[in-house]
Amino acid sequence: MEWRWGKRRRPPAGMTAGQAAAVAKLKELKSLLNQGLITQSQYQADSQKLLNQIVE
Repeated sequence: MEWRWGKRRRPPAGMTAGQAAAVAKLKELKSLLNQGLITQSQYQADSQKLLNQIVE
């Protein structure tokens, strides 16, 4: 899936495209958790991996 930021398709200022994609995936994970489609432990494991990508 390609994430888009307006017409220019650029990530928010100060973020790389990979970091912005990880943030979008974190939001998707939270939505899945809220819908009961994944467990809390799945959310924590996957979100930690994404957070590690963001800070690298």
